[in-house]
Amino acid sequence: MEDWIIGMILVFLGCCCSAVGLILLKHSTNVEEHLPLHRRPFWAVGVVFLIVNASVIDVIAFSLAPLTLVAPFSGVTIVLTTWLASSGMLFVKETVDTHDMISTALALVGVTITTSFGPHIDDAKGANELSDCFGQTDVHIFAAVSMGIFAASWLTYFAHWRLRQATWFRICVYAYTAALAGSASMLLLKVRQCTHAPMHNAPMHQCTNAPMRTVAVARACVATSRP
Repeated sequence: MEDWIIGMILVFLGCCCSAVGLILLKHSTNVEEHLPLHRRPFWAVGVVFLIVNASVIDVIAFSLAPLTLVAPFSGVTIVLTTWLASSGMLFVKETVDTHDMISTALALVGVTITTSFGPHIDDAKGANELSDCFGQTDVHIFAAVSMGIFAASWLTYFAHWRLRQATWFRICVYAYTAALAGSASMLLLKVRQCTHAPMHNAPMHQCTNAPMRTVAVARACVATSRP
């Protein structure tokens, strides 16, 4: 079996862990909200599934499959979470309307198309190439715009009390923050893989001396995006 196929299997397993974790966190808010954190078993197990299991599995998958295949699989988490919530298999039982079904179907179709036609091995960017991208001007511009939107969103959130009470605005701010942190964690963890699998075009010292702060920042992003 090829490495990228094993990577995809691991990514799917990670999506299952994330979906279970999200459902358990939702159940915790329903039945354990009045308890302190250290007395919330469902919350603790949910966090383990989200941060520990999923992030560890993702790290292994990043070393086996291209980022262009791994990243879109975040949509599978949405599909699995919707299915678990609608089925009631794990404590939470929610009604899924037509709009939810259509959105979930579109996410699943998008993941399927990306996995089928995306680069598998030869055309995929290596970790050293991803690391080199950080020095390019267009990446700096993209990062500046992304962080600018992030800063403006949260400044507006704290500055305008009435707007902060609007559900649509809170959803937009939280969703954008989670998406930004999630994409950053995937990219940084993929770059970090060069410490374990040096690329052909990169000197050995560039890989073995990769800074640990890359992992620290990536883990912080995972902690932000997962829950």
